[in-house]
Amino acid sequence: MKNYAASKMELAPRDIVSRSIMTEINEGRGFKHETGVDCMKLDLRHLGDALIKEKLGAIREISLKFSGVDPAQEPLEIRPVCHYMMGGIHTNIDGATELHGVWAAGEAACNSVHGSNRLGANSTSECILWGKITGELAVDYITNNQHMTTFPHHLVDAEETRIYDGIFRGHGDANPYEVRQELTDTLNEKAYVYRNEYDMIAGLKKIRELKNKTW
Repeated sequence: MKNYAASKMELAPRDIVSRSIMTEINEGRGFKHETGVDCMKLDLRHLGDALIKEKLGAIREISLKFSGVDPAQEPLEIRPVCHYMMGGIHTNIDGATELHGVWAAGEAACNSVHGSNRLGANSTSECILWGKITGELAVDYITNNQHMTTFPHHLVDAEETRIYDGIFRGHGDANPYEVRQELTDTLNEKAYVYRNEYDMIAGLKKIRELKNKTW
């Protein structure tokens, strides 16, 4: 990390750390995981067994459980992954959805406050702020509307039919494992840490092709 954030090193903001990891991998300084995925190695051994157990106990437990690696004994193989969805139900700035009387907030909503990368700790601020806004609006709506809103059951039925028709009209000629791998590769190449308009348009085109192939 000295080449990317000399003063903060591994404690730099996660977007910087993610970009630095992928830069190292893309420039050929990574490692090949047993699954075939390129990765970097995070070496914590210099911290010592006692400190890792005291300060990084949860990380050690997860590492042992899912990869069988004790970070006190050997390096961890790492790669950036998605841990927060910056999409969701489309809302306006007040958290109102297109369905009258329904609001959404937090990670379930998409009101485009994060841009292309959420900054650390902004999720808590978002949940607190829009939780208050949508909560107050929902209470106000219920207080001033004593009659039940007519629910558009026909829209629900139509969507249900669309989904099941898509499932049952398939002919079984698409291998789901191959499609999943194609989707994974497409997202890694076109919508990962580094993104641009050209690649994202190409990625969306590929995703639509996969959808037509399987749906």
